[in-house]
Amino acid sequence: MIAPASTGESARILASAAAFARWALFLALLLTLPLALFVAASRAGDADPTTTVYGGSDSLLVVIKGPVEAPLSLQKCIETSLSANDQLQAEHERLNELKAKKVQARADGLPTLNLVGRWNRGRDPSFALDSTFGGGGSGGGFGPVSTGNATFDSLFTEAMGQLFAGDNGFIPAPENISPQTFWRASADLSWELRPTQVIYALKAAKIAIDQQDLTIEDTENRTVEETMQRYYEVLAAHALVRSLQTELDARREFLDISRRRYFLGLTTGLDTLQARVRMVNLVPQLRRAQQDVENAGGDLNIQMGRDPHEPLQLLQDLRIESETVDPARAVALAHQRPDVLKSELDEEYLHRERDTLKSSMHPYLSMDASYGYVTRDLSEFTNRGHDFWSTGVALTVPLFDGFLTRGRVHERDAAIRRTQHETSGLNWGRRAISTS
Repeated sequence: MIAPASTGESARILASAAAFARWALFLALLLTLPLALFVAASRAGDADPTTTVYGGSDSLLVVIKGPVEAPLSLQKCIETSLSANDQLQAEHERLNELKAKKVQARADGLPTLNLVGRWNRGRDPSFALDSTFGGGGSGGGFGPVSTGNATFDSLFTEAMGQLFAGDNGFIPAPENISPQTFWRASADLSWELRPTQVIYALKAAKIAIDQQDLTIEDTENRTVEETMQRYYEVLAAHALVRSLQTELDARREFLDISRRRYFLGLTTGLDTLQARVRMVNLVPQLRRAQQDVENAGGDLNIQMGRDPHEPLQLLQDLRIESETVDPARAVALAHQRPDVLKSELDEEYLHRERDTLKSSMHPYLSMDASYGYVTRDLSEFTNRGHDFWSTGVALTVPLFDGFLTRGRVHERDAAIRRTQHETSGLNWGRRAISTS
């Protein structure tokens, strides 16, 4: 017969059981904590941002969400970029400047015609102070006449003095000369004939215009190239997003299979945990790829002159050449690049500038003509006898200008040699391509 336990022993047993229960509960909580974290991670993974639809269909790509008028094709993106390119607009204005300079060069060979009206008022007693005009100082007078006969000289001098000088003479005393007012109107024609200078200047202006046309074409090509690059960057980023979304769907399906196998006892919890971790680790990559799509769309918006955050939808346009590129054709097209053709014109333009500078020291003709009317009273302006005219032709032979033209010519010579050195590498590269 077993004796019943005492009260103290029963208390110790109950205390030990309570302590064991607490430790068991603690261990259970400790073991279930990873499982709780695992479940939380699982739910976080299920709430991934793949709900943002970037590809509405195989042809439509939604890059930045929002209301849009119509999706943009590659051609439309290029047209928008060309119309919004400030550099291209600046090059067109530069072309207008060069065309205006050509007009100026042509104008140097044309005459100029001016209508001139003048009014002047003044007093000039100088002719009454010189004995040559019968003057001779205050009171007027006529210079002495010497004929060899003293009596005749005295009489003639006195008579001429009374005729030309004095208060009633032809030439009044200087103090009696009053101010005079005159009105003049005339047409003045001037023409400098410098044919060689005008011809060389027009040739240089034409070459400059041709160069600017090539610059505009090169700018357009670069704009198209950059737009296509931005456009296909968006498509490439979108393709990466679709690839990651497909991979994420595959990993999610594999996780579901792992869960079923775990419930069937075919796998352990560790296998299911690994499947979950692989799926969750793909979420940050997908988010970065989706952000890259939006960044690429913002860059394309900027290229087209729009706000980076403006809604954007693209029509996927993937064109791949199916024919083999002929090397000879490729070399021929390379020789027709606008920047290559422009470099060929640089030296020729400098030669024409040099010729223009040298022609400034060539002999030239200048012609001047004037016709008009002069009067003291406007009411008599067009009366007969009030008209005046003049004409003249001059031949000018420049001899010395302080070596100014010589210095400018030497400057152009140095620029020609510099251009030859700069283009020699390009020409060598073209020959190498042609012979390869």
